Amino acid sequence: SKSVMSVSLRRGVNLDDHFFGSSGNRKVTDDVVRYVREGGFDNVRLPIQWSKFVHKDDQGKITIDQQFLNKVNDAVLRFLNAGLTVMINVHHFDPLMDDPDNHIQTFAGIWKFVADYFQDYPPNLVFELLNEPRGKLDSDRWNVLIPPTVAIIRATNPTRLLIVGTAEWNGTWTIQKLRLPEDRNIAVTVHYYEPFHFTHQGAEWISGAREWRDTYTDTPEQQKAIQNTFAKVKEWASRNNRSIILGEFGVYVNHTNREQQALWVRRVRETAEMNGFGWIFWELDKGFGVLDGKKQWRQHLLT
Repeated sequence: SKSVMSVSLRRGVNLDDHFFGSSGNRKVTDDVVRYVREGGFDNVRLPIQWSKFVHKDDQGKITIDQQFLNKVNDAVLRFLNAGLTVMINVHHFDPLMDDPDNHIQTFAGIWKFVADYFQDYPPNLVFELLNEPRGKLDSDRWNVLIPPTVAIIRATNPTRLLIVGTAEWNGTWTIQKLRLPEDRNIAVTVHYYEPFHFTHQGAEWISGAREWRDTYTDTPEQQKAIQNTFAKVKEWASRNNRSIILGEFGVYVNHTNREQQALWVRRVRETAEMNGFGWIFWELDKGFGVLDGKKQWRQHLLT
């Protein structure tokens, strides 16, 4: 049987930069919750940089900074109380990607603590193991790390839905290499930003991106590229009896053409839905946001 998707993960949105080391005191207010509901989303993904808030005692036992934990917990409760499904993950843990051997213990400790803390929460709180494994944490290393991590979580959360992503930045192309334990309450996530030189045009954090001038005009070839990619993911999912979540897709709005943004978002979203994938848009209110700086809806990204 398929992994149990009794929780609602059809149409979601990511909450960028609320739970990072750099987020300062940004926190989830009633307004944020209202926007998520108003946007017609049934779930919200909270990218969390736990690794910046880790305390280790003399025995190497890991706890999470209390103030930060309170902030995450407060957000989780607000969203759950609003009837939303909430996905929490381990995000921006770059040292784990660069030097897995020296950071696997910390990763395990984070999940032991987080799983223990949230064990009595309702089933519509969902755990995603790790955002975008990459670098030295390649498919082989990641496949080896998945079972013990799942085991740590299962000790306190025997049936909670877990989300496991593919290696190489949650690439669609690495799904063929993914190996999962025999646990039926695991769904798989991939991210999609192709053509990258269109979606990340002008992105200040990527060298050379200012020069990119790619366009998306929804030509038959462009449609086919998206459809073929998703068809391969779907084929793997059917063969392996797993549900798929498109955990991130979006377009950096500052430098791309508005009509083209709308065409791309709609095509990716509809293709995901056609294949039975839940989707989670990147993101609510920053550079890719469905809300602009004045907290007005970018309606063209929603329709």
